[in-house]
Amino acid sequence: MKTSEIEQYKLDAQYWNGCAIATYAVFGAGFIFQSFNGQLDLYNDWLLLIGFPLIWVFRWRSGKAAKNLDGQ
Repeated sequence: MKTSEIEQYKLDAQYWNGCAIATYAVFGAGFIFQSFNGQLDLYNDWLLLIGFPLIWVFRWRSGKAAKNLDGQ
């Protein structure tokens, strides 16, 4: 595997992991904010429909890029 490919896979893994962390932060802050407003019912629907699938996809992509570093 070329050095440039390894660097690209590292960047890909960091990028997708960063996307997952940002999604955690956005939805976590929204959860705290909505809990103070008493509107958690609607927010929980958005969290389940959008937040968790996004986090799952970002973590999956991060893992896929990391596995490419191992040559799998």
